[in-house]
Amino acid sequence: MDGVGDLSIYDLARLVDLGAWPVRRAAWGGSNVINDREREINLPSELDPDKLAKVALALLSLTLQGGRVWKALDWDLMNLLHEKGWIGDPVSKAKSVVLMTEGEELARSVLLEHFSASPD
Repeated sequence: MDGVGDLSIYDLARLVDLGAWPVRRAAWGGSNVINDREREINLPSELDPDKLAKVALALLSLTLQGGRVWKALDWDLMNLLHEKGWIGDPVSKAKSVVLMTEGEELARSVLLEHFSASPD
């Protein structure tokens, strides 16, 4: 299978932290490259970067405190994902969490349904 269906758990996790780890182009079959003064951000060409950016901003706003946001998802949201069985237990010293098979499949589906780039 080509494109988004070839995403690994690690590729999906990297979408959460776009600034730290660019998504591998080969896994997606292309990329949207956004120049950000100091760095290049590689996003899958199948996805609309503006839609992704708006949702990422909305999720970050859940951690807003004193005009600043954490560079991670809200703990209550992470616990909810765990309760649904989509991720492993987020309460640990690890900086990452296991994405369960059902969670990975759902994530792919949601990405394609809500963030597909419009055909030109």
